[in-house]
Amino acid sequence: MGFVNVAWDGDVHFFLLDTTVHPDRQREGIGQRLVEEAIDACRGHGEWLHVDADEALMTGFYEQRCGFDRAAGGVLDLTRGSV
Repeated sequence: MGFVNVAWDGDVHFFLLDTTVHPDRQREGIGQRLVEEAIDACRGHGEWLHVDADEALMTGFYEQRCGFDRAAGGVLDLTRGSV
């Protein structure tokens, strides 16, 4: 019904990846619960949990429902050739 993955750098940074809920079960609080459980699992083991999402998900889901703050970041398009 749902899935979330957390990667860790072994120090202070966790990365929330692939939060997914089956389309038939969306808008039932499952995604929020998965993220809450990921947050709980990370607490006490590092300092930061990062997430990257499109604008709609970032604003409506991660910020408003899950309590994330917006932060500056960068991205490099690896399909673009050399820098």
